[in-house]
Amino acid sequence: YAWDEVNDYWFNSKDVSGNWVNTFDATFTPGKGYLVAYQGDVKRVSNWLMNDVLRMLKESGKNASDLVLKPAYLAEIISLVDANTINTNTGKDLLVKVNETGKSPAEIVQAEGLAKVSDDSAIRKVAEQVVAESQKEVGAYKSGKLGLMGFFVGQVMKKMGGKADAQLARMALEDLLK
Repeated sequence: YAWDEVNDYWFNSKDVSGNWVNTFDATFTPGKGYLVAYQGDVKRVSNWLMNDVLRMLKESGKNASDLVLKPAYLAEIISLVDANTINTNTGKDLLVKVNETGKSPAEIVQAEGLAKVSDDSAIRKVAEQVVAESQKEVGAYKSGKLGLMGFFVGQVMKKMGGKADAQLARMALEDLLK
């Protein structure tokens, strides 16, 4: 992607001020490879840079020149999220781990077991446990408080360390709560 395309995006954006454009240019102009490495939507990689990478730098008190995170690694993290291998929150945590260790995202995901659980039977087993432990909420749900589905999905996610595929969890729960 052309760097001018990114500048055009930021200048034309209604939700980002001119100050953000200046921060973006000053911080990442030497690392234009961040945009080239990810073969997807310019807006997507820009959002990761502006929101997550800048937050990581701010929280660590470091500058862009201190980044260990390589453009290819950021592209790999975004691709892992896009492929539904990890969720967005895990991707954000992965940014920090990659930057701290210099290891590849795939290596960290494998070593720490961070990949989403997409095994229907494993998710259903946890969903059954959540339903069994939440009888008060089950009664309220069956009485019409359908908004409680978020509670049930959240409980499955919590029990599975945030690694369950939320859509699969929802489907299992909807089946169990019929």
